[in-house]
Amino acid sequence: MQVFRRGCFPNMLLISTGLFQNQTAIQAIQHLSSEGIRAIELSAGRYSADLIDDLKKVSQDFTLFVHNYFPPAEEPFVFNLASFEAKTVQKSLDHAKTAIRLSVELGNPVYSFHAGYLLALQPTDLGKQLNRKKLEDREVCLTVFIERVCSLAEFARKEGVELLIENNVLSQANYEAYQANPFLVVTADEAEYVMKNTPDNVNLLMDVAHLKVSAHSLGFDAEQMLHRCHPWIRAYHLSDNDGISDSNDNITVDSWFWTLLKRDYLFCTLEIRDTSIINLIDQYNLVIFNLGCV
Repeated sequence: MQVFRRGCFPNMLLISTGLFQNQTAIQAIQHLSSEGIRAIELSAGRYSADLIDDLKKVSQDFTLFVHNYFPPAEEPFVFNLASFEAKTVQKSLDHAKTAIRLSVELGNPVYSFHAGYLLALQPTDLGKQLNRKKLEDREVCLTVFIERVCSLAEFARKEGVELLIENNVLSQANYEAYQANPFLVVTADEAEYVMKNTPDNVNLLMDVAHLKVSAHSLGFDAEQMLHRCHPWIRAYHLSDNDGISDSNDNITVDSWFWTLLKRDYLFCTLEIRDTSIINLIDQYNLVIFNLGCV
């Protein structure tokens, strides 16, 4: 296992803490670092009052990128920049600014986050089949999402930070429940529209597992979306699935996306369910073999 230098280098391979939900980020980092993994994407996990101070103490020894709902809030909420609930909007904007500042303090000025939702969600809803709820107007949600991203982009520019928007996933079950798409930036049309209407320090993080599921649910060409979004893709999330749900399965030598990925990305992150060290090392080496990560 390769030991990484601290700092942001092109073609970095990260491991996500997102599946260590019952641990704090520091506990997840300790688990990963025991096998020499020192390039890590910080995503969710348990709340800790001392978390940011603890991260600053260890940041000299690790490459740490901040993603989406990190640092986790003491009072959980759903991060949604397309929300029509004033409380959620303010919490989301405040959280994003905290994450942007933290990215700078950790030495890697890139903050990635999920695109918004057309419905009000609770933390317990995430990653599950949704109960049917009222959907807000798509065009209005897209407009306010872009306005808020533009505002954050200006804040981020002053901090020297790049923003990356991650494509959402639409499972077959949720599509059947709503007979509609309740999420933003699932399709190439919408991703392209957002990119063309946001500043140049806003780009894309393409989750290929999300893309596979969404393409199956809506019947569009996943490869075509990668081609159309190519100019804006700066990073990837990697895992695989059956195309029906986002199950965070292992990637394989036969995974569909290898030949379609850029070779000049900033980083890619493994988001796999099996976080045993033996499996992580095998998956890690598979990515290095196929993409030439550093």
